[in-house]
Amino acid sequence: MKTHQDIDAEKVRNETDGRLNINTTDSSSGFTGASDLILNADLSYTKNFKNDSGIMATLAYNHYSDKLYAIGNEGKGNLVDKAMGSLDLILKTKLTKSFGIDFGARNLLNPEFKRVQENAGGDVLVFNYKKGLTFGLGMNYQF
Repeated sequence: MKTHQDIDAEKVRNETDGRLNINTTDSSSGFTGASDLILNADLSYTKNFKNDSGIMATLAYNHYSDKLYAIGNEGKGNLVDKAMGSLDLILKTKLTKSFGIDFGARNLLNPEFKRVQENAGGDVLVFNYKKGLTFGLGMNYQF
């Protein structure tokens, strides 16, 4: 998805009766929060056994490209969230007609989230972190 917007400081001043003055670094930009590319893919395996039992395993991958977090102002560059992907594993078992066990492992790649300010002299890291892995185990019973 490609987004584009023109930024007109004079129009903003006129439409807010002079109460709001902006001095954006660039005169155009993409939309905040929008990635050019979003990719979601999964691979699943299902096997049913006798006595209403079975297993389902799913490997899911999600990716987004760089996305604008905030438009640059006062000569500073745009704040951009850098591209990132995540990988999840979900296992669901049905041991009997009524009883099952589920397991989930989320964010297996544990990528580093990075936000940078794109300045003329190069990107400046604003902050970064790793979300960590999440594991879950559950049981279910259906009457």
